[in-house]
Amino acid sequence: MMQIDALVLMMLGELLLLTSVTSVFLIVRALIKRKRDRMAVLRLLSRIKKDDERRTVETREVAQSVYNLDGGALEKAVTHISRGEKLFYQTFMNVYLGRDATVLQNLNVEFESAVEPIVCLRSPRGRVVEPRGRVSVMMRQPSLMQRLSA
Repeated sequence: MMQIDALVLMMLGELLLLTSVTSVFLIVRALIKRKRDRMAVLRLLSRIKKDDERRTVETREVAQSVYNLDGGALEKAVTHISRGEKLFYQTFMNVYLGRDATVLQNLNVEFESAVEPIVCLRSPRGRVVEPRGRVSVMMRQPSLMQRLSA
């Protein structure tokens, strides 16, 4: 029978210990990163919820002043725009957390569907209203994404 030299056995033991420590380190690092990512998403969600009323007021002001909407058309437009923004945020957070390359490739479609309610706004007279060249309330203030990145 073949005998294993004591030196070879010690080297194999050290190699096993080294790979085990490295594996534990990598697993702990991945768990910490995942927790940090989830906390970032939770902070973003809380900021979105906190800014929801302000964004609704700004959207309402823009729809009234630029697009001359009022009554039911105004509320419908504000609801559509708000829903589009939230769906885009949800898609973005899912891409971020899931590192989903397929959804990331189609992020432009998700963004287009999020801004579609704004693009399709119509005046009560039934024609598409172009902004009058002035800077809206939403454009003067930094957006939510700009504030988050600061």
